Amino acid sequence: MENLPGTNAATTFFNQQKNNASNAKTLAADAREYHVLRWIHGSFNIAPADAVQLTVAVGGSTVFAEDITAAGPFSFNFGEFPIYSAKNEALVVTLAASGDADRISELNLAYQ
Repeated sequence: MENLPGTNAATTFFNQQKNNASNAKTLAADAREYHVLRWIHGSFNIAPADAVQLTVAVGGSTVFAEDITAAGPFSFNFGEFPIYSAKNEALVVTLAASGDADRISELNLAYQ
């Protein structure tokens, strides 16, 4: 069994805005590396008419899902229990499209 990565790797920050489109970040599979998701922050400028799903998938399987139903910021800090991928597994964070051209989503991640 291999040890999971420590916190010595540099943290990378990601920020992206989308206007009524799926807002996603894919950390590509790498045979030599793990991915570690530390936190997700995001927001909608206007409350979604229906719940918008935020998901984290590792190796094609959803490991975290949350419905976002309000305008303004939302935050998920995984603290001592971050989400890890295994080597050679992609990690994908997706905030679904809001369904309205006037709704802008923002997605922010910290990962290693």
